[in-house]
Formats: sequence, C-alpha cells, structure tokens
Amino acid sequence: MAITLNLPPEVEASLAARARALGVELDAYVQTLLQQQAASSPLRPVDDATQEVERQMSELSWLETHREQFAGRWVALEGSVLLAVGDSAREVYAAIARREGAPLVTRVEPEEQLPFAGW
Repeated sequence: MAITLNLPPEVEASLAARARALGVELDAYVQTLLQQQAASSPLRPVDDATQEVERQMSELSWLETHREQFAGRWVALEGSVLLAVGDSAREVYAAIARREGAPLVTRVEPEEQLPFAGW
C-alpha cells in the first residue's frame, strides 16, 4: 500500500535528520515508525514507540557499520552500544545475564554470505 503524507516542513526536516543520524533512508525510517505505532498498545505513549524504533534502527546501523569487524561472532547490543561479544550465544547471554531489559543478541553474518532460510 502506498500512502502520501503532507507534513509541515519542520516535521519532515526533523524526521529526515533522525533518519540520517541512524544511517537509513527516510522512507524506511517513517515506515518503521508507522509499523511500530500500529503494533503498539493504544495506551502506550508515542514517545516510547519512537524511542524503540530509534533503538532498533541504531542496532541495524551498528551491525552494518561493524559487520566486517565482528563477522562470525555473537554480539549483544542496546541501541548503538555494544554490551558483549562472544564466540557463542551462550557466552553472550551469560555476559548480559544480570542486565535489565532485552538487548538484541545476534550472530553477525559476513556480508557475502546469504542467510540460511531452511529447506
């Protein structure tokens, strides 16, 4: 579905600046904001949803920036902050076990390798 938004120039500039800061395209940033808002509870403030989207976008940007450096290793991220690195998920989860919240834990795949989706 395609949606056309007519935003005040200052709102568009603010969204564009946030997208640039996260290293993503404006369309992708706005789409992620809208998806997050649509999935959120009606009682959840917009600011919380926006912060969550920005955290996720920061994590994706960090992974792209550091892919070569951490390829084949497991990392725990909270936004653009690296919390732990290890050779296994178990090692990373052990390193963040006492931490509150739910950081992103993922294996950093080498760029040239296609993700395995099963047979």
